[in-house]
Amino acid sequence: MNFQQQASMLLYAEHLPALFNELAHNGRLAITSSGLVYLKVDDAFIDQGFNLLSDKQAVPPDYFNPYLGAHISVIYPEERRLSQLEQLGTHYSFTLQGLASLTIFPKRYYFLVVHAPELLRLRQLYGLTDKLLFKNHCIDLHITVGYTLLQDHTVKLEA
Repeated sequence: MNFQQQASMLLYAEHLPALFNELAHNGRLAITSSGLVYLKVDDAFIDQGFNLLSDKQAVPPDYFNPYLGAHISVIYPEERRLSQLEQLGTHYSFTLQGLASLTIFPKRYYFLVVHAPELLRLRQLYGLTDKLLFKNHCIDLHITVGYTLLQDHTVKLEA
């Protein structure tokens, strides 16, 4: 499944506020104790992205306790095939594609879609596809800025 086909683009990059241009569009590759490989980016991406949401039931992601902060997931723990990654600590750049939403039961996620060819090459180097596998959905690189817990349990996916 393609993240872009399932996701609803709410704002394209050219319509994002100028504040996003002031943020560094790069980060340092790191790993959590559970094995998530991620690109650490400026926490302001979550703050600024969350402020754009019209969904008043949305809440920011719980990435600050314990502290992980704003990030782009690059390799999920279940995808890792090697114990060591030489690229940890390396800086990578990205561009914003826009703000989008996607419903994966029981949550509607809001996220900034990113384009990061170097991170895709990194995934390919380790024998992975360009897409992350999240709850049986193939998803593109992104920065989650918020989510809503769905009340209607009959909703499965947004078109």
